[in-house]
Amino acid sequence: MSDVTVDSIDHAGDAGFVLTAPTLTRLFTACAEEMTRLACPAGEVRRALARPIEAEGFDLTELLVNWLSEINGLANAHRELYGHFCVDDLSRADRGCSIRGHADGEPLDLARHCVAREIKAVTFHEAEVREADGGWSARVIFDL
Repeated sequence: MSDVTVDSIDHAGDAGFVLTAPTLTRLFTACAEEMTRLACPAGEVRRALARPIEAEGFDLTELLVNWLSEINGLANAHRELYGHFCVDDLSRADRGCSIRGHADGEPLDLARHCVAREIKAVTFHEAEVREADGGWSARVIFDL
């Protein structure tokens, strides 16, 4: 993630980050990667399967929260861990925003994956996506 900067945010019972990236699509993939690192900081995730991810939102902030929530929900529902993300299409219009992509990963293997935290939810608390210094910045807080 050399094109990305990440600053951690610690709240009582919560964790989060402020992340900057050069492009909007890179911001969305980097936020998903960082969410995985929060849950499983030391585990290598193999590319054994792919799950399609789609989300919509009124604006970019709601879109990011919904994108991360969809990834987290699929991981929990299928007992999988994702480590690689791709945005195939991200569109913004007057009527809202949408994103379509996929997450690559594998079934959760507790012998290989050290799950340090369970992410219960991606919150709207202090969530923000904005243009910043020729790139993009996001702030996200997770309920643990």
